[in-house]
Amino acid sequence: MKNELNEIINECVRLSENLYLGTDKDEVDKEFQKLKNRHEFALSKTEYKSEELKPVYTLFLNSFNADFFALYSDLTITEISNTKYYQAGDNSILDFIDLPNIEEFSTDTTHRVKLNLQNDSIYLYLYKNSETHICFRAFSSSPFSTIDNFSKTADKLNSFILNLNNQSYDYTWFNSIINDKLINYKNDLFLFYYNFKKLYGIFSHLGIDTVEDIAEYIMNRINEKYPDAITVYQLSLEKVCVFFQNEVQDKRIVFEYNEIPIPYVMKKVLVKGSSKFEKLFEYIAED
Repeated sequence: MKNELNEIINECVRLSENLYLGTDKDEVDKEFQKLKNRHEFALSKTEYKSEELKPVYTLFLNSFNADFFALYSDLTITEISNTKYYQAGDNSILDFIDLPNIEEFSTDTTHRVKLNLQNDSIYLYLYKNSETHICFRAFSSSPFSTIDNFSKTADKLNSFILNLNNQSYDYTWFNSIINDKLINYKNDLFLFYYNFKKLYGIFSHLGIDTVEDIAEYIMNRINEKYPDAITVYQLSLEKVCVFFQNEVQDKRIVFEYNEIPIPYVMKKVLVKGSSKFEKLFEYIAED
């Protein structure tokens, strides 16, 4: 599996170089499509694991560096059992600057700090979040790099990680949100619970923006198919709850992206009174 994925990555690099050198775009697109299908087939033969997320974070950082004119950027995600670290750009820059103590920076906000770099200066952009336990850093000396743009990227990154790692959510908080939406419905409710378990595993190599677009497409399609739903609530990129006042027939929806089917499982759940929501979300969190 690992060798096969390495071959696919190397082939993607070759095709990107061909495109840059002027090879016909239609031909390159056809080859990319073949590689995409090969990648999805390779993933389907093995169980998806969280450690396979590295390519998408690295892709994100590389893309960010280009847009932000950053010389180097990195992302640290601290979890209960371990710490994951991703980087892109020239990390040798860390050897030439006197880095401040990250622990001294406040969380849930963005910072811009001027640092000395031999005979020049460079700016450190830093963001830490207390909920997702991430630390996102970037180094740039470009006048086109602004703390405003860095803040927007940091917010998007934090939101993405929150949606992806939904096991870290506070489902009591979700419970209160749902109760606010359904406060006028005192009787039992009927629920379709959709779980697109392999969504991220299949499409992560296309990047964060594409995965978010697919999640938005899923929501729009469900809303379109169930106009009589009380509310459609997206718990995460992969989990969606559709509430009804009465029991209804499911509609066997087909979801696909660029003619690639998006697999899912759907369960019908009877929610007995608002007091049962908390147990419902505990059940979903474990699924």
